Amino acid sequence: MWHGFLRDATGNYTILDAPNAGTGINQGTFAKLINANGQIAGYYADANTVYHGFIRDQFGNYSSFDAPGSGTQAFLGTQPAGLNAAGEIAGYYFDNSFNTHAFVRDTSGNVTSFDVPTSTITSSVSINDSGKILGAWAGTAQTNGFLRDSAGHLTTFSVPITNTGTFPSNINNHGHVTGLYGDSKSVARQHSRAQQVGQLARIHLV
Repeated sequence: MWHGFLRDATGNYTILDAPNAGTGINQGTFAKLINANGQIAGYYADANTVYHGFIRDQFGNYSSFDAPGSGTQAFLGTQPAGLNAAGEIAGYYFDNSFNTHAFVRDTSGNVTSFDVPTSTITSSVSINDSGKILGAWAGTAQTNGFLRDSAGHLTTFSVPITNTGTFPSNINNHGHVTGLYGDSKSVARQHSRAQQVGQLARIHLV
């Protein structure tokens, strides 16, 4: 069984166990994200090892949620991947056909699922304080990046260099994106994207 924890600035620990978390092997609470207000987001695996998202406020109150269409079999379900200052959550879920879709949860608890058109996999990885979501998607070919604004408009992108895939990892409040891409020898390299002008720059990988 797994437990989450919170360590404060003075070194004190709080154990985090989401209600309804399972107590068996591969079950429990997985605390993944924290914002400046002390909200914590993550997922828990229930007694059937199905994943459910949760957010815990600064007072210790838990709210659990599932993305629409989230799978109900073992090792399927909802997994948050990004949390912004307002408490909006972006992430992904596995449906009962083992397909991957993206979701966003607003501060009122409403969960919206979405996919990049023509994709077979869509996965959110980060959300900034403007509600802009960063993620990755794949169709029949290589993996590429996407941005989704707070109105739901999607923009896809890939590093404009011959590559074997673009794998975004994070977005800041200026809309700048970082991630990885594979070159012709499938060597992973870092990239950054200045979203305002749509330019990408290669970064030396130490």
